[in-house]
Amino acid sequence: MAAPPPAETVPEMLAPRRAAPDSLGAFVAVIDQLGIVLMVNQAWAQLLDSGASPCLANEGGNSHPLIQAAGVGINYLALHEASPKPHLQHIAKGLRAVLEGAQTGFETVFRVPGTDRKSWIQLTASPLATGGAVVLYTDMTRLTQRLSDWEWLGDIKTHEQARGQFLTYHDPLTALPNRQSALEDLRQLVYTGQDGQSQRIGLMSVELARFRDFNDAYGATRGDRLLKLAAAELLQLESFGYRLYRMSGPAFLLLLPSSCSQQDLMIAANRVHDLSDHCMRIEDFEVTLEFNIGATVSPQYGADPAMLLRHVAMARKRVPSDGSLRLRLYEPSMSSELLNIVQTGQALRKALEKQEFTLHYQPQIDLNSGRVIGAEALMRWNRPGHSLVGPVHFIGAAEESGLIRPMGRWALREACRQAAAWHSAGWNGLRIAVNLSPVQLRHDAIRWDVLDALEESGLDPSCLELELTESVLIEDGPILSETIAIWKSLGIKLAIDDFGTGYANLAYLKKLEIDTLKIDRSFISGMQDNKHDHCIVEAVLTMAKSLRLVTIAEGIEDAHTARQLANLGCDVGQGYLYSTPLPQEQFLQFLQLQDASSIDPS
Repeated sequence: MAAPPPAETVPEMLAPRRAAPDSLGAFVAVIDQLGIVLMVNQAWAQLLDSGASPCLANEGGNSHPLIQAAGVGINYLALHEASPKPHLQHIAKGLRAVLEGAQTGFETVFRVPGTDRKSWIQLTASPLATGGAVVLYTDMTRLTQRLSDWEWLGDIKTHEQARGQFLTYHDPLTALPNRQSALEDLRQLVYTGQDGQSQRIGLMSVELARFRDFNDAYGATRGDRLLKLAAAELLQLESFGYRLYRMSGPAFLLLLPSSCSQQDLMIAANRVHDLSDHCMRIEDFEVTLEFNIGATVSPQYGADPAMLLRHVAMARKRVPSDGSLRLRLYEPSMSSELLNIVQTGQALRKALEKQEFTLHYQPQIDLNSGRVIGAEALMRWNRPGHSLVGPVHFIGAAEESGLIRPMGRWALREACRQAAAWHSAGWNGLRIAVNLSPVQLRHDAIRWDVLDALEESGLDPSCLELELTESVLIEDGPILSETIAIWKSLGIKLAIDDFGTGYANLAYLKKLEIDTLKIDRSFISGMQDNKHDHCIVEAVLTMAKSLRLVTIAEGIEDAHTARQLANLGCDVGQGYLYSTPLPQEQFLQFLQLQDASSIDPS
């Protein structure tokens, strides 16, 4: 066999992971743009050395001649193009299309010449960002052990039928076993089959964090490449005896061996997170993989395979979106929480149809003049059989169900309409603040929702303030940046809500041209008794002043705190000292009362 190529000839993106292909349980080669073999994995190398393979051996004991010849430095593409055999010509055509960029991937299934009817092989070729491709041969023969309705995979007469049977148990993008494979493997692993006792195994639902944002920003083709990179990284964990499956979207499943403990789950989670240490490149973009993980142990929290998959998915969805925690273990309470979310989501859908939502308005007061300068619009739900329901009790369910988008669209239109009505009644310049959920901001439609609300109401854009969370700044992508730039060009104001509770920094505030910082009520309420909170508030106000940002203190409940904030340079106050959130009729009365005299917190 020819000597391996020097390190510099291996494509750069594979260099940190040269050992990874050896965990695939398949024959892997890397070829350059011309089709020349640059590198092979251990299985391929052993095939070249021995001239025999359980998978690719013919009746005479020799391996497939084209594979045997394709050592490092051999033109793999030319060997196929020179063959008169139709299926090898088909492979050559597909490989060339991948190498020339005409296709984003190639896949075919064939039976190895000279072998018995069980020996079927799948070939996949995936392009590399640096040029060339990865060629993967996978033995499909083991599928016959899974199938009960037919005996020989060789009975399939066409490649299309064979591919269809393959896809029954495999994901077409990554060639990993799919959900159906996971369910069948779980059925075999969970029960011993003799005494009915369940084995102790671990499951981990592993999701590529913020994948949907990447997919929306850069397109489905690059998104698919990112998923393939993630799959290749996670496949390294099979060397520890884990089994990897592709479930749906950016979600994968890791199945841990028997006698698994919660400590084993923690070790496995750390191994997953260790894969996030280096950047990878997709065309001109650098990507760092981050994973959210939900985990459980069977039979402690169930032995039904479908139920176990639901449990780990529930736990994964409870991973905080701010990145503060990347692993959640399943707890039985999550099932009741999920049921509550589903039931609340169903009720919210009916509430939209029956127009059960309303807006209340909490005044915002200039701390120097004591006058009302605006209001924050806060959604309330007139739920039949309940008292008036605040957003803390239903926004989570709205986000989970996707209803936050139509609900948020309604709130924007209603708030802008009401503010325009106040202006027409003589309170010119009164500002309206509307909260935007991170889920809303992940969709392109939010750009037009805001613009449509302004156009329909006729409200001056400079009188609309959109409140964002700190997490939105951190997740900022090109589409959101473009949307915010359009809003800013019209004069729309941007505020960061609950500032100080997340991870935003000065660079984010400057980049997105934030106008206002709202200091979280948890710091305001603790100012009198907690020196730490007082110092935080003072530091935020000093920083905001240097950046020429407007500051709003939330949760002011006493006059002493209001005076202290004014002395520290805070611009605007909001809280029960001035008023609770009011229905629009009562808010109008509040405006009329303060029109004659300013509000004096003293």
